[in-house]
Amino acid sequence: MVFQPFESCKKTTISIAMSKNEDQTKYDLITPKIEESGWRNHPAPNVQLEFPVTHHKGGRLTGSGGRAKTLKADYVLTYKNTNLAVIEAKKESLGYTAGLEQAKSYAKKLEIPFAYATNGHKIREVDMINGTVQDVDRYPTPEELWHRAFPNTNNWREYSLIWMFGETDI
Repeated sequence: MVFQPFESCKKTTISIAMSKNEDQTKYDLITPKIEESGWRNHPAPNVQLEFPVTHHKGGRLTGSGGRAKTLKADYVLTYKNTNLAVIEAKKESLGYTAGLEQAKSYAKKLEIPFAYATNGHKIREVDMINGTVQDVDRYPTPEELWHRAFPNTNNWREYSLIWMFGETDI
């Protein structure tokens, strides 16, 4: 019998690679996909991390008189000073829809038109405006998401944003 030391290392490496925790999944898999869709390259959009869903200090009151942990969305995508999407991330070993109800709940509380759930490999999208749910291969660009949220041109909205925030901020 020939000793093959690298065979056991290969198995270990594979099992470690598929057991990323949520933070590592966000860093390695989700954030790059968000950036590939133009959210960091565009001068105006913003990717907000750990966005507070509940605004009161210390979270909601619990039955025992204590405070619950403040709810935070993993990502909120903002364009033209408008929150357009919430993304709920889960570690890659979980199903990609594991955070779907949480994403929908956050989107509803924050009045955000799109919710996404992902494990870094697959993405489920919920259009909170018309209720459609679908799997998508990528996140929409800032412009795509803006036009889906606001399909009708509204010159007043566009000009008031320029007036309020300056052209570089929209």
